[in-house]
Amino acid sequence: MFRAGFFRASVTAFDPDQCLFGWGYPENRPRDVAKPLFARALAIEHTASRQRLVYVCCDLGMISESVRAQVMAQLADLDLPDSAVMLTATHTHSGPSGFSAYLFYAMAGPGYSRSVHDTITAGIVAAIRGAIAALRPRTNLRALEA
Repeated sequence: MFRAGFFRASVTAFDPDQCLFGWGYPENRPRDVAKPLFARALAIEHTASRQRLVYVCCDLGMISESVRAQVMAQLADLDLPDSAVMLTATHTHSGPSGFSAYLFYAMAGPGYSRSVHDTITAGIVAAIRGAIAALRPRTNLRALEA
């Protein structure tokens, strides 16, 4: 038997000094937020073993290593191993840049933005915590038991 939980949290991070992700054109800056961006989380728990897996898909260009590290540090109290958390992105170029500490990504835009990085991290953490809090028995996951 499995339990599953779903949750969505905002990762909308607006910094008018940052360009849109992946354009490689620093002058391509947003004027405002046209649509919110979200982190959507699915948590699955095997009821007998209490082992959990978490899958998150974010409306972002990618997940940076520094975002993942900060997310995992903020989830340390949940005892989730790195291998149990998958962070993915839709690869949109309509989201912010500035959330990677790597020089390559900083060169394609105006650089690193702590506020963008921390807003994205907070949204992912909220989505994961919300999905875990929403864990309920789900009969439509029986196919996963095989």
